[in-house]
Amino acid sequence: MFNKKSSSLIWFFSFMMMELIFANLAHPATPALIKNLNLPDYTFGAAFAAMAFTNFLFSPFWGKLSDHKGRVKLYMLACIGYAFGQFLFMQATTEIGIFVARGIAGFFIGGINVTHLTYVMDGSSLEDRAKNLTIHSTIFTIAGSLGYLIGGFLGNVSIPLLFTVQIVGLVFSGTVTFLKMKEIHPGDGTHWQMKQLLDASNPFSAFKSASKSISIWVWLFFGVVFFSVYGSTAFDQAFNYYIRDQFGFPPSYNGILKAGVGILALLVNSTICMYLIRKTTMKKPLVWIMGLTAMTGFAVLWSDQAFTFIAISILFFALNSIYSVLIQALAGKESRSDSTGAFMGMFSSIRALGMIFGSLLAGLIYAFGAKLAFVMAGVMFLVALILMSILIRYRPKSE
Repeated sequence: MFNKKSSSLIWFFSFMMMELIFANLAHPATPALIKNLNLPDYTFGAAFAAMAFTNFLFSPFWGKLSDHKGRVKLYMLACIGYAFGQFLFMQATTEIGIFVARGIAGFFIGGINVTHLTYVMDGSSLEDRAKNLTIHSTIFTIAGSLGYLIGGFLGNVSIPLLFTVQIVGLVFSGTVTFLKMKEIHPGDGTHWQMKQLLDASNPFSAFKSASKSISIWVWLFFGVVFFSVYGSTAFDQAFNYYIRDQFGFPPSYNGILKAGVGILALLVNSTICMYLIRKTTMKKPLVWIMGLTAMTGFAVLWSDQAFTFIAISILFFALNSIYSVLIQALAGKESRSDSTGAFMGMFSSIRALGMIFGSLLAGLIYAFGAKLAFVMAGVMFLVALILMSILIRYRPKSE
């Protein structure tokens, strides 16, 4: 298997799916872990925000570094680093310990996310880029669902066992990808000084530098990304904690629900999403999808029974799956081939910024009302809808 390295995206998608399954194992057990440690309710949001914050800070760094040094070796490093972060998470017993562990994990998750996107884009022709990014997004959803399912049942057996399987799996995934995959973009061999590396790790410097070549319309698109990810993360994080806190569901229930969502996402992505990508500009359909997603967030207010809440949530996740594919495909169209890593590093950083606000405020607002986080998610999707409508109406065709 390892005698000859490959640049085939089929191999890469296979390894990516394996890594994502392991990466998602701990999520369904996190609410139970927080409850077992008797930590405050806001911890679930703050812990995810700590991960998203370091992801935001260092995504441009990973993007620029991968442009110069190549994708695959950095991907292996990021997988091993993420495993280390999860080891610290497993050992943590206090809020501070959890926040530090999640912050370390977020630093390396930024590297995984950026190299995922850039390797797929490097290996795709312009004609196939949208299709392959759709496959990427679909795998992301399905693998996440499988990870939730397996992790949920492992969490019922033993949370330390769950983390051990995850840590070993992440190291294995990164290593096997490095051994099999060929560097599509090996870099120019430039040796960076420490100051250059520090500058590259500052997302604000990256944004300032990029503003010279990126139009106001692309910044507006990044605004759409920020607010929609904000809403998506707020709903998802609140959902995970809500079904444990309000209904007492064990980790396996969370896993089963997310697995069902993954199957639904596969059907939606392979039919509706592919049709929209091939037959439309994706922008107007995106507006409608965000509008419907916002409505599901508001609808949670009228869901007092577990069955009603779960049904509304499944509809939200199905719509969210379509939105994720379309927004990522649009990002691929905006990117230039000469700076794919830098652009996707910024895209990943903007997404991480949305995750920070979405998870942190979902955790804080949960203390005032368990359903308020879902309403906040609906509001954020409405803001994204307005920005996307402005982009469609006023952006010159020449842009």
